[in-house]
Amino acid sequence: MAVTNAPFTIYIIFTSLPIMALLFFTIGAGLILATVNVFFRDLEHLYGVFLTLLMYATPIFYPPSIVPASFRFIQDYNPLYAVISCCRDVFIYGKLYDPHQLIFALVSAAVAMIVGLALFYKYQDKFILHV
Repeated sequence: MAVTNAPFTIYIIFTSLPIMALLFFTIGAGLILATVNVFFRDLEHLYGVFLTLLMYATPIFYPPSIVPASFRFIQDYNPLYAVISCCRDVFIYGKLYDPHQLIFALVSAAVAMIVGLALFYKYQDKFILHV
């Protein structure tokens, strides 16, 4: 922020909610991938391809305004974009984020966490048979 002359505002305090949503989404996705990877070993190699695709589908290194309108739905339904957009609003633009994007990020995180925990606990007894 010091290098780009972005303003230090009081809204920086509110970045804890999107970061917590990102943390829970990551844990949930990790549990899902860990469970599925035990049974389908080829998924390990496809995971790198999927992460690269996700990185390019999420406007991290480019502004979201350059995405054509026909592909804007990829951004709208990407939970990582919601977190990044919330953090950009706070850190770069010095304003409070859109509550709809935060709610979408929190709901996505909750769904990923619930599905991840449910899958992990359902199949944890079968892990030893496939490892």
